[in-house]
Amino acid sequence: MSHDHSKMGVIQGIAAFSIWGLMPSFWKLLGDVPAVELLCHRMIWSLVFVVIVLTFTKGWRALLIACRAPRTLLFFVGTSLCLGTNWVIFLYGVQTARVVECSLGYYINPLLNVALGALLLKEKKRRLQWVAVAFATVGVLYESTALDSFPWIAMSLAVSFGTYGLLRKIAVLGSLQGMALETAIFFPFALGWILCLGYTGEAAVGDMPTARKFILASSGVATTIPLLLFAASARKVHFSTLGIMQYIAPSLMFLQGVLIYDEPFPKGRLITFAFIWTGVIIYAIEGILNHRTAAGAGGRR
Repeated sequence: MSHDHSKMGVIQGIAAFSIWGLMPSFWKLLGDVPAVELLCHRMIWSLVFVVIVLTFTKGWRALLIACRAPRTLLFFVGTSLCLGTNWVIFLYGVQTARVVECSLGYYINPLLNVALGALLLKEKKRRLQWVAVAFATVGVLYESTALDSFPWIAMSLAVSFGTYGLLRKIAVLGSLQGMALETAIFFPFALGWILCLGYTGEAAVGDMPTARKFILASSGVATTIPLLLFAASARKVHFSTLGIMQYIAPSLMFLQGVLIYDEPFPKGRLITFAFIWTGVIIYAIEGILNHRTAAGAGGRR
């Protein structure tokens, strides 16, 4: 792997996670659109943009071959449900001024992936990885018991995206083709819901100014671009580097929630985050040390 190749991968990864981290500010511009209606528009416009990209990159062949297998279609119905659930909960969290809790979910997600990989994929995990998971678990338990408030948005985001990542890990399609199929599966339902809202006069988009309609349509671009950047980065950088960069997104979400949107951050929740952050730091350091050990062992061969 050349230095320039790896450097470009880092730049693409930082760009992808930064865009994801700033997405709450984007969705705040459409805060008066109900979450389900917003989800439907996001699905529709994402499919439109993905179709354009697939046509431009001539990536239809793999998708069309995969669509001939009923098992593949059924598999992607599952990933579509996970993705749709994640998106609508995230949109709801942003609209109800719970961006900080959304960030908590994406801090937990990588640690949850460790547990899912060990339990379902029978992956062997190292001791410090389990220590990191334990700290995250204590943090969630503290939030649920001491504060008498289970962080359901955070856990729903972590579980839905963790399950989505697990399924996509064993999927037969690449990220772009996979997203095309996922949004295509949702498309008839999303379009039907939008048409019903329009027919009954309940669509929030009906009286929306042209500028805001353009912002809504651009949600497809905002959804797809970071995905493409992430896919490109994943092919160019080490997995441990990618794992550390993923914390850019929840960190930016957290800062927006506290500093820009002035969301409450009581001392009790600070304790929750302290446990989560400790787990994240242990996980990140363990990944770096393990990568260096593996690289050193490879160099001695």
